[in-house]
Amino acid sequence: GGGGSAELPPGVTDGPNGERTVCSLMRPDECYTFTPGDLGTDLGAAPAAHPVTIRDVASFAPAAPTVTTEPAAWGVRGLHANVIAGASGHTRTGTLLGQVAEVHFIPVGFTFDYGDGEHATVRTGGSSWAALGLAEFSKTPTSHRYTTVGTKTITVEVEYAAEYRIGESGWLPVIGTLPIPTEEPHTVQIVRNSTVGVDKPCRPGKPAIGC
Repeated sequence: GGGGSAELPPGVTDGPNGERTVCSLMRPDECYTFTPGDLGTDLGAAPAAHPVTIRDVASFAPAAPTVTTEPAAWGVRGLHANVIAGASGHTRTGTLLGQVAEVHFIPVGFTFDYGDGEHATVRTGGSSWAALGLAEFSKTPTSHRYTTVGTKTITVEVEYAAEYRIGESGWLPVIGTLPIPTEEPHTVQIVRNSTVGVDKPCRPGKPAIGC
């Protein structure tokens, strides 16, 4: 699966014990800390008089992540396919506590299901090989090396943290995080090495296209 460190989304930092701190993107001096995956039963963490949990804002329907792969719709058995999830911070408007409110959703984690029984949970949605300055089939924080050929169905779940404001009040944190899955799975065809052209003679220990 994936792994390795990657850049965190804006306003997000990690502590030494797995805790994650999210600062408001609108008001960077307003921060709160939570543990990823914790649905926020500790209501004492909220500064508001009426603590708002992630369940309260689920109806604001944050955007589902998208999935793309490199190469576009195929991969080579034994080489890394680059899987990229698309999700970014965005604001929704709706009714909260009986009043019109804005809720800002911030992606803080991604769980990839590579369709072959392997999963990876990472902090980033990934980037293209070109954006990372890497050659094709290079390992990335979100790439995956398939060991069998055939059609694989990839899905991704993004974990959103959130903040809200009512009227012109300041932004306040929402307790907990909300997982949102892809609406449409992404399929990729994994082929045998021998079906891909070879540029250079194969050398032991040197992964290359077609080797």
